[in-house]
Amino acid sequence: MSWLADGVCDPQCLNEECNFDHGDCVEYTIETANSSTAIDTNATGACTSIYNKFSRLTLRIGNMQLQAQYLEDVRTELEIQKQEISDSFDFLEGAYAELDASFQQLQEGQNQLQLDLEQLDAANVILSEEKTDLENAKDQLEIENAAIQILYEQLEDAFVALEVERDSLRVERDQLELDTEALQDETVVLEEEKMQLEQEKAQLQLEKNALSTDKARLENEKTELERERNELRRQKKCSCFRDQ
Repeated sequence: MSWLADGVCDPQCLNEECNFDHGDCVEYTIETANSSTAIDTNATGACTSIYNKFSRLTLRIGNMQLQAQYLEDVRTELEIQKQEISDSFDFLEGAYAELDASFQQLQEGQNQLQLDLEQLDAANVILSEEKTDLENAKDQLEIENAAIQILYEQLEDAFVALEVERDSLRVERDQLELDTEALQDETVVLEEEKMQLEQEKAQLQLEKNALSTDKARLENEKTELERERNELRRQKKCSCFRDQ
């Protein structure tokens, strides 16, 4: 029974068809090539002898222990690699989930961007209409500005006229102040004349009262004279009757 690549050169495998026992007989092949000795690969006596079998078995047991240690190391390394692969898989799962979430966000962002673009197009149409309205308003404002300029010039002319009229009014005001002062002087004179007239009126009232008293006295005297005249007439008539 032969073991390929077990660390023991099996003579029956020392050929090119067996790849020189898959590397176990490479050094042996080099040594025999240097010593120029040949090995009969068809000889089976040496391979089937109890001693050789025991020797190969001993070597194979040691090699099996090495292989078991190697396999344990390989298993440990594979476990580590498996854990690393599992961690990498978890990481990739998380990254995939993040990428999927990012893709969803990008999709939503694209949809939102499409909506924003549609809104911007609508806003652009509105802005174009507002621009047209503003241009029309600008033309209207220019017309109104020209009218305001004309009105401003008219106001300036009116302001100049008002300035002239204000100067004229100031002259009239000064003249009125002079007239007022003259009237005040005349008022003082009139007040003095009024007081004098009041005094004369009081004097005339006194004279009137005196005349009224004289008139009443004269009226009494007239009445007395009328009575005396009537009395004389009566007496005269009586004397005539007596003479007859």
